[in-house]
Amino acid sequence: LALVLNKLLEACSALLSTYDEVITMEKEFVDYKDLRRLGFGDNQARRIIRMTKKKLVEKGYAFYNGKRVGLVPAQAVAEVIGIPLNKEGDNK
Repeated sequence: LALVLNKLLEACSALLSTYDEVITMEKEFVDYKDLRRLGFGDNQARRIIRMTKKKLVEKGYAFYNGKRVGLVPAQAVAEVIGIPLNKEGDNK
């Protein structure tokens, strides 16, 4: 899992290094389609959602253990990919 995370982080960093602007996300919850709109590939977006769900389950949120749950908190996705998904107008 650590190797997959590292490769995913490298891919995300390479993808986002071409952009000078901060990714903005207006939603509190995201699905793979939102990640696709941010420039991630289909499989990569789905993998990010799966990894986020796994981390949430490890933190004690059993709800995310469901197979059909596709929405996850944007903040949790930001922790997985290592890049903040700031809300518009938020300077954090």
